[in-house]
Amino acid sequence: MLRPFLDIELQEAARAITSALQKSEKAILKLSENSPQYRLTAESIHAYQIALALIDYERNAQDAPAFSKVELTNAQAAFSGLVARVEKVLPKLSVGTPQHTLATRRIRAFEIAKIIIQEALEYSES
Repeated sequence: MLRPFLDIELQEAARAITSALQKSEKAILKLSENSPQYRLTAESIHAYQIALALIDYERNAQDAPAFSKVELTNAQAAFSGLVARVEKVLPKLSVGTPQHTLATRRIRAFEIAKIIIQEALEYSES
C-alpha cells in the first residue's frame, strides 16, 4: 500500500461504490445489450467490482486480488469518466440536499478507487 487511507475512508468508499454497483446492476437489466449505455454500464460494473476487491484487500491485507493490467487500466478509465459525470452534475444540486451529499460522497469514493487502482497498476509493473 503506497498511500494509506484511514479504515473509515475505505469503509465509506466501499459503501458508496457498493451503492453505485447495485444501482448499475438494476439499470443494466433494462438496457438493450447492443446499446452504448449497456456497454458503459457493464464497464462501470466491472470497475466497481475491481475497486471493491482492492478496497477489501487494503482493509484486510489478505490475498491480493489478481487483475490484468488491461482490467486495471480499463477500471481506472471508467472511474475517471464516472468522476467527470458526477462533477458535471454537482453544480446543479443544492448544497445540503441528499442528492448533493450522495454526489460528493461518490466523487470521494471514486477518487479513492482511482488511487488504489493506480497503486495496483504500479505494483503489477514492478
